[in-house]
Amino acid sequence: MTEHVAMNAPFIRFEVLRYLGWAGQAPSYAVGQRLWQQLREDWTSRHGADLRTFHREALAVGSVGMGTLREHLLAG
Repeated sequence: MTEHVAMNAPFIRFEVLRYLGWAGQAPSYAVGQRLWQQLREDWTSRHGADLRTFHREALAVGSVGMGTLREHLLAG
């Protein structure tokens, strides 16, 4: 990695340990990011581009799964 990326040694070590030690973390993060972005896009198409309101409403739901969050935000 040191030959192909512009990262310092401690960060490279962290990334290697993250990918090898927490095998599902990186793909889970990527899937969650895509689901969040799709939900945000669907919400803004219904309610307008007020992202402050979207984030406030999403965070107000609390710690729930993405399916539950989607149902709550897109209901009605």
